[in-house]
Amino acid sequence: MQKCAKTPPLRLLKQSDTIHNLLYGVRDEYVQALRFVPLIKKNYAKGEQAKSRLKKILALLREQLLPIHKIIIEYYQIRLMINLCDMRHLKIKINRSEVDIAEIDSQIDLINDDLEKYKTLWSKVAHRKEEVVNLQNQVNELYQMRKQLEVPIDEDRLTKWLDSLVDVMIGPGTEELANSKFAEHAKKLLYFLLVKYCEQQESAAKDVAENPFIVVNAEKAIDFLLTSEKFILHYFEKKRQEMASWITEVVTDKKSALDDIRKELLNE
Repeated sequence: MQKCAKTPPLRLLKQSDTIHNLLYGVRDEYVQALRFVPLIKKNYAKGEQAKSRLKKILALLREQLLPIHKIIIEYYQIRLMINLCDMRHLKIKINRSEVDIAEIDSQIDLINDDLEKYKTLWSKVAHRKEEVVNLQNQVNELYQMRKQLEVPIDEDRLTKWLDSLVDVMIGPGTEELANSKFAEHAKKLLYFLLVKYCEQQESAAKDVAENPFIVVNAEKAIDFLLTSEKFILHYFEKKRQEMASWITEVVTDKKSALDDIRKELLNE
């Protein structure tokens, strides 16, 4: 794996986002030019003289497209490296925070055990109710501490990490990079963060379900938090729509490759 700086590459991430937005125009022009290749070959049948001229035109077209193609692949590689370092930094922060979070969870479990005892019929007297309120307040304070310790995974960043990997997996001419150890390491990091994202959503929903007093509207909070699978499905639906404008007309098997990646992520 490449060496990452001690701090997240925030400046490079911002620059990468800017370049990525500009890339759409370059990539579309590149793919439009590629569409001329089968059209040129189709006219080979018009005779040897025409075929000879068309071969020269095709060679010239490929000569002009090759440096663009190399730049696009190089950009995909650099972008994935930047996002890989970003993912690695976040994983380190998450691992460090989970030790303290586990300690708080243990305290919450102990208080919840006491709450269950006080909720029995024989204990529903005035002074017991006051103790229940005090315990609920303690749980609420612990949840606030837990929330401050937890390293949230931003959905926008998750989309960009996923995007940088998927573009390498399905981009035209990126097969070597897609099969590299470098891409494999990025995939493992992404899986780890996707799982953590799912766990955070499900854990928060479970916390609300077990302790509805920590939010105003528990039912809506649970519905909102249980979005893990929806996020992945929504991302891939958008990616398919984006692909329709450039990949599917050039490389027909890319759509099925995208579906395979989606299934692999959901299974993980």
